[in-house]
Amino acid sequence: MFPALDPTTVSDQFAFKPTGSNTCALIFFMHHVTRLLEENSYVRCLMIDFGKAFDVVRHDVLGAKLAQLKLPPSDLRWIISFLMVGHSR
Repeated sequence: MFPALDPTTVSDQFAFKPTGSNTCALIFFMHHVTRLLEENSYVRCLMIDFGKAFDVVRHDVLGAKLAQLKLPPSDLRWIISFLMVGHSR
C-alpha cells in the first residue's frame, strides 16, 4: 500500500509500518508528555481504543473507497479478503 499512501501525511503513526511498534508509540507519547510537564503543572491525555473499530464499518463501503485509491487489484482483493475473514469470526 505504500505507493497509495503518502508517508508524510501521518507522521505520528506507528502501526503497519516496518519500523513501527507499540513500544515506539509509547516512547513518542511519553517524550511529549514529559516535555509538556517541564513547562506545565499537568497534562491532559485522551486515549481512544480503536481495536474494535472495524466491527462497525460496512465492508462494502470501505471496499468501494479503497478501490478509489487505485491500489493494485491483488492488494485490494487481499484487503477485502482479510476483512471478510475477520468479519466471519
